Amino acid sequence: MNWNPHKTSEIERVLRERGLWLARSRGQNYLVDRDIASRIVSCVPVTQPVLEVGCGLGALTVLLPPRRVYALEVDHGIFSLVSELISHPCIQLREADFLRFDLDSLGEQRLFFLSNLPYSISGEAIRRFIDERVFEEGIVMVQKEFFERMIVPVGEKNYGVFAVLVQSFLEVDKLFMVPKGCFFPVPSVDSVVIRIRKKMVVMGKRREDFAPLQESFRAFLLKGFGSKRKTLFNNLRSKEPKERVEMVLREVGVGGEVRPEEVSVEQWQKLFLAMG
Repeated sequence: MNWNPHKTSEIERVLRERGLWLARSRGQNYLVDRDIASRIVSCVPVTQPVLEVGCGLGALTVLLPPRRVYALEVDHGIFSLVSELISHPCIQLREADFLRFDLDSLGEQRLFFLSNLPYSISGEAIRRFIDERVFEEGIVMVQKEFFERMIVPVGEKNYGVFAVLVQSFLEVDKLFMVPKGCFFPVPSVDSVVIRIRKKMVVMGKRREDFAPLQESFRAFLLKGFGSKRKTLFNNLRSKEPKERVEMVLREVGVGGEVRPEEVSVEQWQKLFLAMG
């Protein structure tokens, strides 16, 4: 495997020869810093097969063997290119959209999740990670802004449905920052490498049963956060009888006049369970 996905001049030459253009709108900012790539791969266990979502030009992919690797790439042109450039018995390349890909087709009981997530699909990808039984842990590189949305505390500006979901189902650990100059083309923002782990039990459900729980909890949160200009009581009563909402709020100890962004993750969970 002679391809060097960490050398910008070589990348530019190959893309030019193939008539390929990278679109920032699709998150095609590829890691080219080998030291950073090696540091990320060092966080990936050797004992588990890896699902790499969006292998791009292979900056992480080529460093993953001897791990068994399933590398997904949705862009047809990039997939065709890396299929010619990367060949290793441990690496299976698949042209596929992770959000629609049949994970059961791989025949694996457990997969380690690895990705440099484009901002446009980051939220959906994290929710699918929570849903799928095959995942327990992963290493993900995301834009700094997206990471801040994941961990934002109650009461802050960007605290909302996504933050409550993430903080309910996942343990999120910041590993290190990645400056924007480590990518080609250079993006407008820095990135963060994080470790995500599913919690063992959430609201009485084990992680094997997170998919239906997340779906119903998210639907409840969407109602509860329906309008941040309204009180929690008014948002909830639009879908439930007034008396029932009043009773549940008293039971949980949440004042009806509070705004949705003032309700903690634990309180949202109690409200959800109390509403049945």
